[in-house]
Amino acid sequence: MGLREDAVAASASTAAAAARAAAGGAPADLPALTSLRLFAALAIVLHHAQGHFGIAQGFASPFVLDQGVSFFFVLSGFILFHVHADLQRGREGRFRWARFARIWPAHGASFVLVLMLFGWEGANGGRSPGPAVAFANLALVHAWFPWTSVFFSFNNVSWTLSVEAFFYATFPLVIRRIERRWPVWLLASLVPALALVAIAAHLELPPSDSEGIGADALVYIHPLARWFEFVLGICAALAWRRARPRPQLRGARASAAEVAALGAALLAAWQTLPAARALADWTGGGPPLALWLLHGPIAAPAFALAIVALAAGRGGLSRALSSPLLVHLGEISYALYLVHYACLRLAWDVYPDASAGAGFTLVLLQMLLAARLLWQGVERPARRALVALYPLCAATTRAAVVQGRWSDLRSFAWTALAHTAVVLALIVRQRMAASP
Repeated sequence: MGLREDAVAASASTAAAAARAAAGGAPADLPALTSLRLFAALAIVLHHAQGHFGIAQGFASPFVLDQGVSFFFVLSGFILFHVHADLQRGREGRFRWARFARIWPAHGASFVLVLMLFGWEGANGGRSPGPAVAFANLALVHAWFPWTSVFFSFNNVSWTLSVEAFFYATFPLVIRRIERRWPVWLLASLVPALALVAIAAHLELPPSDSEGIGADALVYIHPLARWFEFVLGICAALAWRRARPRPQLRGARASAAEVAALGAALLAAWQTLPAARALADWTGGGPPLALWLLHGPIAAPAFALAIVALAAGRGGLSRALSSPLLVHLGEISYALYLVHYACLRLAWDVYPDASAGAGFTLVLLQMLLAARLLWQGVERPARRALVALYPLCAATTRAAVVQGRWSDLRSFAWTALAHTAVVLALIVRQRMAASP
């Protein structure tokens, strides 16, 4: 999901984006949005760290930290339309191959890593899923099955990739005549979600069920329940595209607009929990409706507003977010998301005492280094290689496979060395804490 890598893989769509940029249109690279992915990923890391490492359960209340997933879904729709708005009929195969090259190699590598570390039970523990579930997981269809042992199988956070795969499949259809049909698509994306809420309420499903089917399987995990956020992101990108020819805010006004939009997103996230409960009580929708509202429809429009405000990059906040370090950390945020739960599980299993309190910073550093290893060693080179295999890819894209090979190898070696040093430091801290 790195915008620079998307620009390489987009081929014909990217060329069109570059032409727009040269004519004063939308820029191909949106560094501030790349950096925002880091903060969304860190929110999810902290969400999963609650109850461990001295981090109290619900410490961020009333903020719901896993709303970072909703932000990712909205951003995904925005970025895909920004890069591929001019996707032509007959080129959907190239688009889908590029998206496969984007998400699957790192998913496959994290699957193998989790299997090696935790066996068939996966990072989440519980019942061993078996080969059929492994196939569903690798095929990125496991979010369609409403059992915890399936959608949370192996690397449990990979359920979101199953949702993204559905988004990619529907994207070429959604953008056809989107300029006139965007209200229809917004409403259409709400219908299946509301139907799933109604089914969960009618069946009186519990919020979650480790053995059977819980409401979360239908209104939180299921791809159709999250489609609205993706379509909303597409519509936000369309609105931004339409607004660009108009006079743009600059300087202090642009900075004020960015701060106001980000403040609105934080305010919406802060008020989501009480608002979801109030709306569910008022409508009689019950817990399933509250759960669905909590993880998307309330905060997602504010997330879209913040994305639009920061995309132009004309204010002080977006310029600060465009710093090279933050952009790079944003580029590895997908890998961070994939490895973070396994790293957390390893920390509370192997060196829990060393990871508590100030030691949690070492765990975060270890996660970031592990993410960079996955990004350097698998995600980026595999993506380039797979995109280059497509027959219609540009020669410049194929050349990118070998570009900087030796410098990348040297950087990978240093990252591996740093990661090893941090793990050894955690092990030493654990032995010191355990000794009388």
